[in-house]
Amino acid sequence: MRARVGFGSGSLAPVAGTIEVTGEMRQISGRAGTVSGTLIGRAHEAGALRADLYIALLIERFARPVAGDTHLRDRLPAIALDGLRGPGATPLPGPPPDREWYESRWGERLP
Repeated sequence: MRARVGFGSGSLAPVAGTIEVTGEMRQISGRAGTVSGTLIGRAHEAGALRADLYIALLIERFARPVAGDTHLRDRLPAIALDGLRGPGATPLPGPPPDREWYESRWGERLP
């Protein structure tokens, strides 16, 4: 998660559905989704990550620039990572979104 935040993954989310999704964007998204999905699956199997969330949304939020001190960009994900540890003490409201919902904001499904 820290690497994806540092890379800026999700920083284009505010323009979802308003720009053309290129083939290269689809390809990169597909590769990132596969790698992330494997890691997240392993964390779920180990009970180290809550199963009732869609982590890409958090990465998207944390990848946005933070005005002021640069340490905040690293601090906020660190706090969130502690709260994401499984199994999760507090039930979350509503069902978690899935990849299909997340990608539907772009107007077409990414691979």
